[in-house]
Amino acid sequence: MSQSPSDSAGATYRRKIWPKLIGFGVLFAVVWLQPKIHVWLDGRNLSRSADSGETTPSRSNASTDSQQSADRKAVVICDAVRIDHDPGTVLTASDDPQNNATPSKTAPASGRLTEIRNNVFESAAGLRYVPGSAENHRLSHVMQHAKDDSSKPIHGVFEGNRDQILAVIDEAYLKAEKGGRDVHRVEQNERLVYTVNLGRKIGYMGGSEGRRKNNPDCRYVRIVLEDGNVVISAYPTKSF
Repeated sequence: MSQSPSDSAGATYRRKIWPKLIGFGVLFAVVWLQPKIHVWLDGRNLSRSADSGETTPSRSNASTDSQQSADRKAVVICDAVRIDHDPGTVLTASDDPQNNATPSKTAPASGRLTEIRNNVFESAAGLRYVPGSAENHRLSHVMQHAKDDSSKPIHGVFEGNRDQILAVIDEAYLKAEKGGRDVHRVEQNERLVYTVNLGRKIGYMGGSEGRRKNNPDCRYVRIVLEDGNVVISAYPTKSF
């Protein structure tokens, strides 16, 4: 019995369409099962991590670590110089075992210093203390005026601790920037010298001459600057 042309065409059509239908079915199954496969694989990975004791940091933890790292770089120096330490030694907060400073990104309080670069410190008023001088650092040089030196004929001596001394210097600098009759300004080569009357006792005249005169009070601060805000020296004096 011979096959009719229509039956032959139908058989040919079915042979062509079945592979396509099977392919569509497989593709649909893969798409439908893919989320479940991912969930199953994630579950196996978490199980392995738990068994091995490994933990993966969360995004919030990574952000916290990054913030803490930035805070450490912006640490406020609370003991840049210890007055009773050997001259020329600059101590940062990390060098002082008794320092209890907490990292802060805010501006330092008056009398506090921030290390803006390696061994370069900036005060709240914007004065900078940098390496240099016979004491190896300008900050150490200024701190020589925290105590009397009888080997010198005249030696201005600040009253107070380190933070109080730096706050007085900041106060004098800010007053000098405003100008007025209590401010005397002189340019010496590339240096600028301010002498500022603060109107109260901020130290005394020491040295051999000062002791002979019973250490008279000092109400003026003299600040020697380079480049506008780099402190070369600062000390109490009796007059302009």
